[in-house]
Formats: sequence, C-alpha cells, structure tokens
Amino acid sequence: MSDTELPVDQLVSTPNPFAASFGRDVRLRLHQEVVDYFAMLGRDAGWTPEMMIELYLRNIAQSGYKIPLELTDFRTG
Repeated sequence: MSDTELPVDQLVSTPNPFAASFGRDVRLRLHQEVVDYFAMLGRDAGWTPEMMIELYLRNIAQSGYKIPLELTDFRTG
C-alpha cells in the first residue's frame, strides 16, 4: 500500500452492487429478558444480541415455521 495521499475531488464513488440484499432496518421493542437471552446465546461465539436475533429470524423465515398465534398473547407481557 502506498503512503501517497489521493486528492478527494478526484475520487469516484461506486454504488455497492450488494446493497439490495442488505435488507432494511426495523425497530422492535423487545423485553430485556429477550435481549438477555440472545446475548447469552451469542456470548460464546462473540456475536451481538442483534446478530443472534437476525440469525434466528432468518432461520424461521427460511424454514416456513409459523408460531401458533392462538397460544401467544403479547398483550400480557
């Protein structure tokens, strides 16, 4: 690598060809115990809770699993 500085006005920006596959940011409100659970799962691998949640959700989406909603009531807590 060279120590020569490049003039900023001559740099050309190139669009990232993989940007479409990045997904989008989604804000979720999660109970602290949920975040703690995923933090514990990722601790040994050095993964953040966000990475673990993404991994789990992607796995569920790819498997086609559907949670039985009649057994879950999010309003209680």
